[in-house]
Amino acid sequence: MAKKHIVSETNETISAVITALGEGAVGIIRISGTEAAAIGDKLFRSASGKRLTEHTPHLLVYGHVVDEENSKIDEVLAVYMQGPHSYTAEDVVEIQSHGGLQSLKTILGLTYKMGARPAEPGEFTKRSFFKRTYRFDSGGSSYGYY
Repeated sequence: MAKKHIVSETNETISAVITALGEGAVGIIRISGTEAAAIGDKLFRSASGKRLTEHTPHLLVYGHVVDEENSKIDEVLAVYMQGPHSYTAEDVVEIQSHGGLQSLKTILGLTYKMGARPAEPGEFTKRSFFKRTYRFDSGGSSYGYY
């Protein structure tokens, strides 16, 4: 049986593709948790040469995702959102890559190698809810930050 994580009591870093898989122009990978910034700095090379976390938070930055040998994987836009000013109220990195399945799988695999674990279904929203940054209406639909 799979281990269930109690998201309100964990500091584990998680990552997942947050856009629909399949044919699309852009795919987004979200990394959230205590190691998100460090993983983003290892994974991303900005065109300016600065680390992702050296850029202004919440600013999209152009560059490339690289692997462990510093080989370019994909041309991307990345953003670092310093907690608590993010969807999950944790440090978050989002990488906007080409939407092809192979690119997304490769980048996601790199996040796992660098210390993130796969996010469970709905885990980003659970973290947001437990940290009181997201609301649900009486019917159970989520509708945004407060």
